[in-house]
Amino acid sequence: MSAPLRQHNPWAQAQALIREHWKLGLGAGLVLVLAVAFPFAGGVVAKRAVLRKVNPRLSVPLTIGTARAGLTKVTLYDLALDDHAGVSLKVARVALPWAALWGGGTVAVEMPYVQAPSVEALKRLRRSVVAPDAKRDSAAPRAWPAVAVAHGRILVGAEDNKTFWAEQIEAQIKPDHEAIVSLANLQGEVGALLGGKRAQVGGFGARHLRLSIPLTGLRPRSVPSLSVTDGFVQALASLGLSGITGQVAPKRLPDAAPGNRNAFSLIFSGSYGGAREKLWNAVGEFELGETWQDSQGTFGLRAERFNLDRIKDVLPPTVKAPERTS
Repeated sequence: MSAPLRQHNPWAQAQALIREHWKLGLGAGLVLVLAVAFPFAGGVVAKRAVLRKVNPRLSVPLTIGTARAGLTKVTLYDLALDDHAGVSLKVARVALPWAALWGGGTVAVEMPYVQAPSVEALKRLRRSVVAPDAKRDSAAPRAWPAVAVAHGRILVGAEDNKTFWAEQIEAQIKPDHEAIVSLANLQGEVGALLGGKRAQVGGFGARHLRLSIPLTGLRPRSVPSLSVTDGFVQALASLGLSGITGQVAPKRLPDAAPGNRNAFSLIFSGSYGGAREKLWNAVGEFELGETWQDSQGTFGLRAERFNLDRIKDVLPPTVKAPERTS
């Protein structure tokens, strides 16, 4: 006769497996709990640490919405700095790598938005960022992480009465190397009080502006480089320069030149009244001394004589024969 078949009991087998490998199961459970809890608990600790470190140095308190910790970085959400004068700085997201603790990695700042009722209010906030009684660290220079800013915006004035604004700001700051700031679709207005009311008397703007500053640590080392694409300057209602493209660049001085001097050259070209054809150009070279009286330079402006048909796309209909008018 054959032996009787053993009854299959999955629950009993599972209990036996747990009794035999209970340490392994406990470890796996702890790892699972830590994996779920660490982003939240670590985020709370990191948020408190950042506020405890930053707020004593600010006269306007910083607030942070939420924070999440990861294996390589801490991410802060909905940061805000609000001044009683109506100036506000809001940042959607800041990613802080753990390597930033010893000066490594890149701090990513996404969608910062600055709004101020006036340029004067913005200056007051800048002056009050570091509290008067904050202690300055006079120890030896420390290492700083790089900073990358993406999709920023700035608005000075009200939405229906803007003084200055830029629709997109990008920046790369690398200590001991350079800082690069790019602004796209920026525009500003110059106003004056006429009859007790503010009136626009001029303006400026550009499709793209790029500023590059060499750095020693976090301090500027020399004259910055500036490039402008498709800019305009409206000095008067009847006088407007348009299509401005060019650059300002540092210039190397001879080794025998006096110390503490910086030099730069500039070259720009453009048109008038919104026309696209290049009708003027400007070039110059300058040396900056310790004072304006000690500075020197040369500047040249050349404007072509032209018939109005070269800017006919922006002329009013009252001009009947632009090809015969110069």
